Amino acid sequence: MAKKNKKSRRKKTVQSSGPDLKGLDVDALIDLADLSMAKEKYRDAIAALKQAVKSGADTAVTTCQFFQAYVHRADRLYAKQLWDEGDVMIRSAADYLTGMTEIADEDIQLVARLFPLDLFPSCICGVELSEGAERALTSVLVYRLFAVKQLDRLPDVMGHRVSFPELPDVLAAISHMEKGDWETALVHLKSVSKQSVFVSIRVFVSAMCAFLAGDSRRLKRSLAAIPDDFPLTAAVSALKAACDGGDRAAMALPSELRKTFWDGDLASLEAVNRLKSGLQKPLGVKQLKPLIQALASGLSGTPDEHRAVICDILDVLSHNTPEHYDFLSTLKELNRQLLPRALADFSRCKAEMFISPDMVNGLVNLLKIIHKVFPDQESANIARAMLAVRMLKEIFDENTPVKHDPDAVDDLYDQLEIDWDEVRDRETFRMSVLGRALAWDPDCRDAYEMLAVTPDLRSRPDLRKQIEPLLIQMESRFEKDPLACLSLAELYQMKSANRKAEAALKRAMDRAPHDPRVLRQYALALIRSAGKNMKRGNPDLVMKDLDRAESMGIRTLVPHIAVKRAQARLMICRERVHTVVMETFLPLSPEWKLKGMYLLHEEIRHLKPPNKNSICLPLDSMITRSLNATDTLSDQQIMSLFKRVSGAEAALYSQPIDMGALIFKNKSFVRSLPDELFVRLLSDQAETSSFFSAFIEECDLRSKQSPSGAALFAFLSQILRRAWDPDALIEGIEKLSPGQRDQARMVSRRLAQQAPPHIQSFFQSLNPDILRDHIRVEDFWDDDEDWDDDEDWDDDEDWDDDDAAFFSGMPGMEDIPVALLELLQVCSHVSPRKQWAMADQLDFVHRLTALLSSFQNVIDSEAEIARMLGFRGHDSILKNFGLDLQKLSQRLDANVRRQFSPEHYRVVYGKKHPGSL
Repeated sequence: MAKKNKKSRRKKTVQSSGPDLKGLDVDALIDLADLSMAKEKYRDAIAALKQAVKSGADTAVTTCQFFQAYVHRADRLYAKQLWDEGDVMIRSAADYLTGMTEIADEDIQLVARLFPLDLFPSCICGVELSEGAERALTSVLVYRLFAVKQLDRLPDVMGHRVSFPELPDVLAAISHMEKGDWETALVHLKSVSKQSVFVSIRVFVSAMCAFLAGDSRRLKRSLAAIPDDFPLTAAVSALKAACDGGDRAAMALPSELRKTFWDGDLASLEAVNRLKSGLQKPLGVKQLKPLIQALASGLSGTPDEHRAVICDILDVLSHNTPEHYDFLSTLKELNRQLLPRALADFSRCKAEMFISPDMVNGLVNLLKIIHKVFPDQESANIARAMLAVRMLKEIFDENTPVKHDPDAVDDLYDQLEIDWDEVRDRETFRMSVLGRALAWDPDCRDAYEMLAVTPDLRSRPDLRKQIEPLLIQMESRFEKDPLACLSLAELYQMKSANRKAEAALKRAMDRAPHDPRVLRQYALALIRSAGKNMKRGNPDLVMKDLDRAESMGIRTLVPHIAVKRAQARLMICRERVHTVVMETFLPLSPEWKLKGMYLLHEEIRHLKPPNKNSICLPLDSMITRSLNATDTLSDQQIMSLFKRVSGAEAALYSQPIDMGALIFKNKSFVRSLPDELFVRLLSDQAETSSFFSAFIEECDLRSKQSPSGAALFAFLSQILRRAWDPDALIEGIEKLSPGQRDQARMVSRRLAQQAPPHIQSFFQSLNPDILRDHIRVEDFWDDDEDWDDDEDWDDDEDWDDDDAAFFSGMPGMEDIPVALLELLQVCSHVSPRKQWAMADQLDFVHRLTALLSSFQNVIDSEAEIARMLGFRGHDSILKNFGLDLQKLSQRLDANVRRQFSPEHYRVVYGKKHPGSL
C-alpha cells in the first residue's frame, strides 16, 4: 500500500503543460481554441484545433483559426529571438493562407512584417483584400524592400495585383541617393503624391536637402512627417540630433557628410573588384596605391574620413595577407606614402602586431605612439584596452606562436602598468591585463566577455577575488545582458555561496527568461537542488526539482536528469533495478541508454549506499548485455557514447567518471571506428582517461593493419607511452603527411600539460625545430639543478658498487638502472604532506610501468616481482634507496591506478584490474 501511495504522490507532481482535451467534442474544442486565442495562448489554441480536426471538424471552419494561431505564435517566438521555431510557425501559417480567400485587416500587418518575401506571390494571390488592408500591406513591403535595396522587386512580390507608376522615378532617385546627390533625387521624386506608398521616401529626401541647405525650419517640418517605422532609423536619428541643435549645429556639419546619412553600401563595386583582382598577383606599391585611393574615395568625404578609410583598408589587407609574396614590406611602404606620419606609424605597428611573429614588440610600439593618434585621453585609453584584449585573444584563443625578447616583455609590463610581482603564470598575466584594460575602458565588452567565459580564471581561488567585483561592474553597465549574472552565479557556486548564486540566477531570469543559456543554468541549479534533497531522503522534492528541470527543455541535460531520477528511485525508494532502468532510460537514444546505466553504476558505486550491491550487481549484468549488443550503434553513436562528461554536467556527479572503462569490456566496437574518428575519440579521452593501455594497444594494432595510417598510429602510440626522446619524436613527426600531422596535433595538445616544458612546446605545434634547438632528454636530466646536489641518486658516491653489482649480476636486467633512476627522479619530488598532483601521479605510473616491464623480461613470476619490489610487505631490494613503492602506490588516485595494465595491476595491488565491471 505504501508503494502505491508513493507512486500516486509522484504522479501528482507532474504538471500538465496545457488544457485537458480528453472527452471534448468538436464544438467545445473550437470554442476552447477561440478562448485561448482571446487569452493570447496560441500554443493551446493550436493544440485544441489539432484535436478538433482529429475529431472530425470541418477544415473550412478551422483553416482561418489555424492561420491566425500560427502567425501570432510566430510573432511571439520571434519576439523571444527563437528564429528557427518562428520560421516553422510561419511556414505552417503560409500553408493555411494559400487556401484562404480573405484575411482580417488586423492580421495583414503581421503577414507583411513576418512572411518571407518569396512566399508572398503564392500566398496572397487568391486572397481578397480591402483597400485599407492592401495599402497597409504595400506600405510595409515598400519599407522592407527599400531597406535592402530591392525595391524593384515590389511588383513581383505583390503578385502584380497593384500597379506602381511612380516606381521608375523612385528607383532613379535611389541611385542618386547612393551617390549623395540629394537635390537630383528630390527632382525625380516630384511625381510621388501625398497618397503614394512612396511618400515617406520623398519626405526623407526633402529632410536631407533641408539639412544640407541649413534650413532648420523645413528640416523640422519634414522630420515630423516621417513615420516612426521608416527603415533608415540611424539616418533619421542623426538628422533629429542635428535639428535639435538649431541652425548652427546643422550648418556646422560639412556637406561632405551627406553620404553617411544613407544606410546603404557606399563602396564602389568596381573599385573593390579591381583591388581584389590586384591582390591575386604580387603587385608592388605603385600598382596598389591607386587602387586603394580609388576605393577610399568612394567611401569617404572629408580628408579626415579619407585618411581613416585608407587606414581601415590597409588594416583589412594586413589580416588577409596573400600567401604568394611578402606583403609586410609593401604594407609599410603604402602606409608611408598614403598616410600622415603618426597614422602611418600606428598602422604599421598594427600590421607588425598581427601578421608578424613579433607580436609583443608590435604591441609595445603601438602603446608608445597611441597618444599621437588619439590626442583625447579617453579615446586613447579605449584604444589601449582594445589592443590589450586583442593580444590576449591572439595568445590564448588563437594559440598564435609568439616570439619576443626579455627587453620587449619588460617594456610591455611598463606600458600595461603591470607589476612583475603580480604575475606568476599565464593566468595571472591574463587577469592582470584584463584588469588594466577595464581600468582604461570600463565599458570594454570584449574584456568582460573574456572574464565571463574563461573557466580557467574562475576555477582558481586566488583569482576569484579579482573577478567578482569586475563581473558586478559588468552587471551594472550592461543592464539587459544576463551573461554577467550567469558568470556570477557560477562563481558563487564554486565558492559554495549558494544564496548569492541563487540571487544572481534569478536576476538572469528576470533579464532574459527565454535565453537558452539562462534556462540551461537554471536547469542545472534545479538538478543540483535535487541532489541535495536526495541526501535528505526526500523523494517528492527530488522529483519536483527534476520535473522542473526537464520542463526547461534543455535536451542535452535530459540524460543526466534521467540518471538522477533513477538514482533517487533506487537509493531512496528502493525500487527494482530492472524496472527503474527500463522506465527511466527507455526514451533515450541507444548510446545514452548504455551511457546512462554506466554513469548510474559509477555514481552509486562511489556513494556506497546500504543497498549498493543489490543495485550494482544487476546493473553490471545489464551493462554487459548492452555492450555485447553494440553492433547496432553507428559510428557517431559510438563517439557520443565515449564523449567525456565535462564542465557543468560533470559537476552533477560526486566524482569524475571515465568512460574509457567500457573499452576493457568490449573493444570490438572501438575497432570498428574509421581511423579519423578513432583519432578524434583519442583526442577527447587523452587528457583525462586512465586507460591509455587500451588506446596504446589499439594504436599498435592499427599501425600494423592500416598501411596509410601506419606512421600516424605509430607516432600516437609513441607519445601515449611517454616515449619522449627528442630524436625519436623528430623521426616520428617527419614521417607524417600535413593532414596526419594535424590529426596528431589534436592528441598531443591534450597531453601537453603532462609533459616536461620543452616537450609541452613541441606538443602544442608539433614543430620539430623546437626539439632540434633543445638539448636531449638525457642531458636535460643531467643538467637539472636538482641532480647537481651532493645527495642526488645518480651521484657516483651514492650509487655504490654493491647496488650496481646487484643489477649487473642478473642476466637481461641491464636496463633496470636506467628505469630505476627515472623512477627515483619522479619520486624525489613527492611530499608526504602535500597533495600529489595528477600529472605527477601519471608520470609515476609510467616510470613504474617501465621498471616492472624490465623485471618481467627476466622473471616470469608476478608474485616474485611483487615480493622483490616490496608490494607484499616484504623487504624491498630498493630499501637502500629509501623508496617505498607500496606506500606510494596506495596514494594514487583510483582513476590513475587504472592506467596500469592488468598484469602490472596484479603485481602492484594483488587483485584484478578494475577495468572489468
